[in-house]
Amino acid sequence: MQLPLYLLQNHDRIINSPEQQIFLWNVSYDKYRKDYPVVERIYQRFPNRNLQRKDVVELFKEDLYTGFIASMMWGGINATRPATKEGTDTCFRKLLDHPQDIVEAAIIYAEQQIITGNFYELFLAFSPGEALQIPGVGYAYFTKLFFFFGQVYDASVKPLIFDKWLTNAHCALTIQLLDMGETVHYTGINPHYAYSVKLPISKIKKAQLYHKFVTDINCWTNELNKIPGKSKITPAKVEEFLFGQSLMQNRHYSNPRLELWEIIENYFAPNGEKIEIKKQPNPLKPVKVKIIREVKNEGIHDLKVGSRYYFLQEHLRQCALDNENEVILTINQIEEILSENTPVSLPNWGFTRAPGFWGNSGYREHVQKAAWLSQGYRASPAKISPLNKTSTITFTRMVVV
Repeated sequence: MQLPLYLLQNHDRIINSPEQQIFLWNVSYDKYRKDYPVVERIYQRFPNRNLQRKDVVELFKEDLYTGFIASMMWGGINATRPATKEGTDTCFRKLLDHPQDIVEAAIIYAEQQIITGNFYELFLAFSPGEALQIPGVGYAYFTKLFFFFGQVYDASVKPLIFDKWLTNAHCALTIQLLDMGETVHYTGINPHYAYSVKLPISKIKKAQLYHKFVTDINCWTNELNKIPGKSKITPAKVEEFLFGQSLMQNRHYSNPRLELWEIIENYFAPNGEKIEIKKQPNPLKPVKVKIIREVKNEGIHDLKVGSRYYFLQEHLRQCALDNENEVILTINQIEEILSENTPVSLPNWGFTRAPGFWGNSGYREHVQKAAWLSQGYRASPAKISPLNKTSTITFTRMVVV
């Protein structure tokens, strides 16, 4: 079997790449502890909110349901953004409200299929509208269940996570094998999401593609392990390397996410034409006219890692990369973003003197303002109740001239 050039060129990087470190899980899961004992058990087990791959594997060995819920928290399943006007049906809550015995039956089915290597039927069974669909859990998350089962059991072919960054990686690697008879089953660059390829619409074709993805990574890993004089690696190690690092943390070209994306762009946009990213409208949110101001944005430097408002800056950096001209965040959402590593609360004057705190002048004296100004946004004047600390802040993108 032929190997993609990218894997051959980066064989040593794969071998020597450090173990992936997942950030502490977000404090947004705190509110689920009271009503859902399984979440409380996970908190009791990991009071520092530090949950890594090996920890999730151990939980799967002890209790399948607890391991599954932990894998969803490890992966960052949405626990804040509502899917309804009532604001109660987050993906995480939908999952937790689904009867445990039905979820456990789905997990047991997954166990049987993984042992036999039937990844097509497995993926299809968990797809929307199928028998084992779990509310709130899309393919990027139910394949996390498959991945951890593969680590627990001695499956001859290891299932892998099929998320945005790994579909990108698989697309790029198959592009490199076109001259050897490979076919690219991805249909182009997704115009609705930054750094994302389009998958087939049909769930049957998605299931076929997942089976191919798993088979390819396993086979490519076996071929790499045949190269003499090199340390052995696992499919999980290859997957971990291809997943890359968050663009908020590493925007250097050496990040696999950007290296692989260049291969995709060169294939689907060979003449360097720009792919316009169009955000999909939220049907539950009224359409607003976006006003983009023209201002000079000179001399505003990025906040450094360790700054209290660093993660708000990085969140807005990603929004800018996604071409979001208007970003609306609640106070709770902002505090959750700031609490990436340790719990953070906004200072009192962010509520008692909100217009000054959320203003756009005096950023040299008030460091929080650099978090949005450095990324090309202006914050709206805010009226916040100091009693219940409720409000939303609107960040509007500027044109830099």
